[in-house]
Amino acid sequence: MPSCLTESQIVELSDRICASLISQAAHALATSSLDEIGEITLRDSLILAVSAFSSSIRLAVIQDREYTPDGWEDSAIDLAILRKNTQQREEFIGGVELKWWRRSDTQNAANRRRDIVKDLIRTATLYSQVTDFAFMALLTTDVSWEKTIGKKSPDRK
Repeated sequence: MPSCLTESQIVELSDRICASLISQAAHALATSSLDEIGEITLRDSLILAVSAFSSSIRLAVIQDREYTPDGWEDSAIDLAILRKNTQQREEFIGGVELKWWRRSDTQNAANRRRDIVKDLIRTATLYSQVTDFAFMALLTTDVSWEKTIGKKSPDRK
């Protein structure tokens, strides 16, 4: 499949997504609402970042939350970015899988580690279906990271 974006545009988009997620987290931290912020709010940040980016390069895109790629049966990805090609067929140009670790309990640390490996594999699988990019974004607090990965965990690296 031919690429729609240049490498520098893909890097710019990833930078915008990161900045949007970080600013959302910084705002939540400043207002003492970090524990209450949900993935839905963070997905809205993804949509805003993609909208601003696509507008800046004059690329009309279709954004779809909870999108299930062809052949997938288990679960959807958080955000799919598509566009119509010259034949008016939808092209799947990219997708973003989002992880939000805010919990600091040790009981679910193994589940969080398992889920991030699953999402990494899903993102790698997604890459074969898109023309340009497949991102996985992990937003976490220091406390959640330390509780999940642990000081002596073999998964730390």
